[in-house]
Amino acid sequence: MHSQDISLDAISKVEGHAKLDLRIRDGKVEHVHYQIQEYKRFFSKAVEGKPLVAIPPLLSRICGTCSNAHIMCAIEACENAIGLQPSLQTMDLRHLTMYGLNIRDHALHLYIFVMPDLYNKDNFLSFDENDEEQHQHLHDCFEIKAAGNYLAQIVAGRSVHATFPTLGGFNHLPSKEEIEEAVRKLEAARPAALRCIATFERC
Repeated sequence: MHSQDISLDAISKVEGHAKLDLRIRDGKVEHVHYQIQEYKRFFSKAVEGKPLVAIPPLLSRICGTCSNAHIMCAIEACENAIGLQPSLQTMDLRHLTMYGLNIRDHALHLYIFVMPDLYNKDNFLSFDENDEEQHQHLHDCFEIKAAGNYLAQIVAGRSVHATFPTLGGFNHLPSKEEIEEAVRKLEAARPAALRCIATFERC
């Protein structure tokens, strides 16, 4: 049995900045300390005195990757503060916005942050394009990500820092043609998603 102290001051392949301290004694982990190293950015102070409709776009800047989640959360908080109940259509559009974000972010996390470790690669761009399986992963990642991005774009205006969602609704609705195209892209990406699941099932 071994004993060891491990400190990682800068963990890669995560969104943001983090560090990790481990203490192992006689082959057992005795202590784990995972710390998010984000400095205060004073968003709560920055929105004081601002018009209610200005708060969600400001708070979406908390994170560039998951900004649409922050804007949805901020909109819901503002609506709760004034007792505003959105329509079922608005809720459906918000769910679609979040589905687009989740599809895109899962592709980002699973392929770009996690999958390189499965192949002993330093990063996703180190995958061997001449290796059939690794080449397929490269293609699948961007196909899934693009499908999620497109869904968010047609519903929320942009896949990052959405412009259409607002208090009580959306400033713009997707066209029938855009919805049909989103369905086509999502259906086309389904085999890639299933291949991704199969890869992680083998871990």
